[in-house]
Amino acid sequence: MISFNYDEKKYKLIKKLLIKIWLWSQRLVTQLGGRTIALLFAALAVAMISVVFTDAWIVSVSKQVENIKTVRINVANLHQLKSSFFEAESAQRGYLLTNKPSYIAPFDGALKRARDLVKSIETNIFNQSRAKKQPVELKWVRAITANIDSKSAEMILTIRLMNQNKQKEALEVINLDVGRLEMQKFIMHTDKL
Repeated sequence: MISFNYDEKKYKLIKKLLIKIWLWSQRLVTQLGGRTIALLFAALAVAMISVVFTDAWIVSVSKQVENIKTVRINVANLHQLKSSFFEAESAQRGYLLTNKPSYIAPFDGALKRARDLVKSIETNIFNQSRAKKQPVELKWVRAITANIDSKSAEMILTIRLMNQNKQKEALEVINLDVGRLEMQKFIMHTDKL
């Protein structure tokens, strides 16, 4: 059989202390009044509700900050995309005028950067649109991709023709104005995005 060490003196002392605490709290409620206690609880409830709403607002603001960050990245990428594409067009023009192979490397590099930037923009828009549907932006990115592909095909064709000593045919391709029209569409689409 288990026996507890039961000290009657300690028990009475603890009981006496608890009774004193109870009586003190009753006196405090009486002195302050029931209204004061109710007001304190109401103030505590208002404070807790405020914390909940403030937390929700902070979460909302942080999501908006992320969206703004993504938009800024896309704007910077669009500017770099335009710059890269203009650089490719300039390198093509330089090669067609001078027939110097030193223009080919900048052309290839600029086209690669342009394609990488389009992929980056599309990925950012796709990731951002998981929360919100953004079909218009994705449509513009696809249009930009089509413009880049068309203009790139025209530029690559003219460079190949120059490599094969077919300057007349290269100029005929340029005079078709397909590349100029694609460049205008590219500028229009990037400006709208």
